[in-house]
Amino acid sequence: MKEPLMRNIVDTLAKVKSKQDIQGALEVYHPQAKLITVGLNAEAQGRLEIEQQLNVFYKLFPDYHVELSQVACNTQILLATGNVYVTPTLPNQQCKAVKQQASFSFEFKDNKIVKEVFYLDFSQLCNKADISQKQLSNAMKFYLTA
Repeated sequence: MKEPLMRNIVDTLAKVKSKQDIQGALEVYHPQAKLITVGLNAEAQGRLEIEQQLNVFYKLFPDYHVELSQVACNTQILLATGNVYVTPTLPNQQCKAVKQQASFSFEFKDNKIVKEVFYLDFSQLCNKADISQKQLSNAMKFYLTA
């Protein structure tokens, strides 16, 4: 795949995710796509699982916004870095807004994203937000069952 098309697909995903537009994100993902969020030990494959993972993620971080700053790619993989802006939302707790550097890896099939790996240091994010990783983990479990 050519670099401009890969960049366009990733830019589109960043825009729809920054709007918390799950249906828009699903349109960018291949039907067999895999989404891995390393720092949360979360992995989803296929539309239904990705939709569920994004629902939980946006409950944790309803103001999620990403700005990509650097991109490198070959004909199959695009790597990107940038900043995410989030305010963790935990039940009954006010948290600080956080700016955190993140990295992404994207693979493509049929002009769609077939694999995304999201690297974000959630330990550092929790420190900046004045919450513990246990609190974030408990909130994630809460939103999974809500």
